[in-house]
Formats: sequence, C-alpha cells, structure tokens
Amino acid sequence: MPNFLETQGAEVSVQTITAWGFYNVWEVKWDTLRRMKLSGDDGGRWGLKDSDGDGHELVWTMWAVDKALRGVFQAFAWSMGLHGYHLPDMDELAEVAGEAYHLENRGGEGHIEVAKLLLNTVKGKATMTLSVKPFGCMPSSGVSDGVQSIVTARYPDALYLPVETTGDGAVNVYSRVQMVLFKARQRAKAELESALEDTGLTLEQARARAKKDWRVRAAHWFPKKMKGASSTAAQVVRMVG
Repeated sequence: MPNFLETQGAEVSVQTITAWGFYNVWEVKWDTLRRMKLSGDDGGRWGLKDSDGDGHELVWTMWAVDKALRGVFQAFAWSMGLHGYHLPDMDELAEVAGEAYHLENRGGEGHIEVAKLLLNTVKGKATMTLSVKPFGCMPSSGVSDGVQSIVTARYPDALYLPVETTGDGAVNVYSRVQMVLFKARQRAKAELESALEDTGLTLEQARARAKKDWRVRAAHWFPKKMKGASSTAAQVVRMVG
C-alpha cells in the first residue's frame, strides 16, 4: 500500500511498530493505576493481591521502560539525522481518544487509531488517515466501522478510509483509496498555496531558497510539524520563508 500511495503522489507517514510497544507499556501502567484505587486488592491475573508491593513499583518500572525505549529509538534516529522525529505520547493519545472511545475496550490497536485520526484532523498532522487491516480483523473493524463514524460526524473535515487487505479485492481497494486521495491532494495543494501566500514567495523563489538550505539537501532531514502545514512541501516553504 505505501508503494501504491507514493506512485499516486502521496507522502506516506507509516506508524512504526515501536508505537505498539509503547501501547503495551501504557496498558500495564494505566491498568495498575486503576487497580491501586480499588477498595481491596484485585485477585485477577494481573491483579495486585499476590504482588509484593502496592503497585507503585510496577508503575515506576513501566515509566522506566518507556523512557528506555524512547532513549534507544531516539539515539538511532539522531544518528541517522532524524532530529525532528518524535515518538507519540501515549498519555496524550489516551486523553484525546477518551471523548469517543472507552479506554478499557481492548483489542487490535485499542484507542490509538481513534486518537491518531483526531490528532491528524485537529492539529493538521496529515490530510488523510488510512487504516489498513487484514481481512476479518474484528477488533479493528469494530473501531473503524463503529467508533470512527462518530469521530467523522463530529469532525466533518476528517478524511478517513478503512480498507481490508484481500488479494481478490485489490482493484476495488485501490479505487477507493484513489477517491479519497484526490481530496487529500487538493488539501495539500491548498496548504502549499497558503504557505506561499503567507511568506510572500513564489513557488520558484521557494525552490531556489530550498536548494541553498543545507537541511533540505540532507537525505535524512525530517521537518518539524507546523500548524497548517502537514505536507513537507508546505513545511519547507514556511521554513525558508
């Protein structure tokens, strides 16, 4: 799918598998904090009844694991030149998704998909959100077809498309993606035109300045996200302007 999107002129931002690890760490920490507020010790599989402490040790352990994972990831990112790349904040995602999704509903990616769509729409991080899931994935289908309909109803500007991967339906899937991608492309063009208007530059002037900027010429340079500029083109124009 990423290859197909790029052939259509899209700029693809794929969620890293690291986000799934952070989600699992967040689950343990969030559940433990909830159990610590109970009137008695929980005797369930992951309860605190048979543990040596009151849960604070586990919470601090998950906090340390989260920081360690981020440290290792950022060390590799910086060594590659990705100085502007930041991993998602799981607490922020949980807070954002809370308005439309109950955080205790687990399965698939849980609330992450809902939160990503909300952030992409409200903060302008992407002009389109595409959810690709295997055929028959019930947890993801329940979120995509159920909860996300509430999000798109509250935020009509959200461009969201869930697709299931099946070999016999490739043509239909690509056709659906192209239809939504057309709208996303129009929004990206509008962002670029707005950036040019705000900076007072023409497209040729912006290209000339970009060619002289060492950051743009660097192969591994990653631009910082700016409000009203989700695409790299609009971000570069605002940066050099």
